[in-house]
Amino acid sequence: MAAHLLHKSASGQLLAVVVLFRLGTENPLLASLLPLIPARADGDHSPQGAMVNAASLLPSGRGYFRYPGSLTAPPCTEGVEWIVLKQPLELSPAQLARYRQRFADNARAVQPLHGRVVLELPWAGDAAALLQVKAFSHAMSNNPVCGAGLLPGAQEFVCL
Repeated sequence: MAAHLLHKSASGQLLAVVVLFRLGTENPLLASLLPLIPARADGDHSPQGAMVNAASLLPSGRGYFRYPGSLTAPPCTEGVEWIVLKQPLELSPAQLARYRQRFADNARAVQPLHGRVVLELPWAGDAAALLQVKAFSHAMSNNPVCGAGLLPGAQEFVCL
């Protein structure tokens, strides 16, 4: 399972941060969110007073893969910058079963690279990778929900 945190800048630039999950212990954030999933997807089901600190959805390890791509749902719009965090979080088998009661598998098939480059940043001290991942900062720096980047001192922003 994966959580996609999709962000859109004022200029329309899209950034998707992906947090992977693996089976393990119960996830406290998911434990508070799963009961709020509506039985039917008919209209607005925004729960009153529900607040989520998205930082609690991020793993402690900040290594990631980065590549240009598209949305994973139709119309599969191009121009999305993807950041896939390498360290997965855990969720319990019961949490996964509860999620699957409401949502069918919806993974898009793996797409060919078509000449795209996938960058890897294994850890914050990797200077070579740091030099390669600065292009997105201008698009995201005007977004009021963006914070400092994954790397101290980097000109990169990740919205939380």
